[in-house]
Amino acid sequence: MDLELGGKTAVVTGASQGIGEAIAVELAREGVRVVLAARNEANLERVAGRISELGGEALAVPLDLTDPEAPAEMITRSIDRFGAVDILVNNAGATKRGDFTIGGSVNSAILNFTKALADRGVSDRVKVNAIHPGYIKTTRLTDRLDAVSAETGRSRAELESEMLQKTGIPRFGQPEEIGQLTAWLCSPRSAYMQGAAVDIDGGVTRGI
Repeated sequence: MDLELGGKTAVVTGASQGIGEAIAVELAREGVRVVLAARNEANLERVAGRISELGGEALAVPLDLTDPEAPAEMITRSIDRFGAVDILVNNAGATKRGDFTIGGSVNSAILNFTKALADRGVSDRVKVNAIHPGYIKTTRLTDRLDAVSAETGRSRAELESEMLQKTGIPRFGQPEEIGQLTAWLCSPRSAYMQGAAVDIDGGVTRGI
């Protein structure tokens, strides 16, 4: 299916690995010029190389988005290279685990912010939506399982099986699946979606 994204420019944050990398690569497959933003320059260059091998065009912009000046620099460099920014994928960010984990609160705040931006986007004709990934098999997940394996002496395979049983899902998601959904949401094919929060989690979320 042609998503009609050819010639667009997208900025993807957190693009050096995992879900961000998969999103960037999938957009490139659709003919999007991709600006890759993250802290790890070597990984960004690796992802840019993947995109180049696909015949796409990518710009690696290594920076730390916790620096208040970094977002403006990221956009300025994007426009200097490609002339415009058509798509922004805010993928960077993670909360640290601990005895008191604030991930749920942070996600709720981001969702409310998304809704507020979507309200403004209606009049400005800017589409704003969110994706809620479930258990996606990225380095972050496998590193977490490896840490538990080291602490308990149990194998990663055993821990994976136990996690799947507890969540009631048949498998973990793949980063490419998030990339494909993101590309569709960025395309004209999803023109009537605004302020939506799409779960892609194998059925973990059972609420309405």
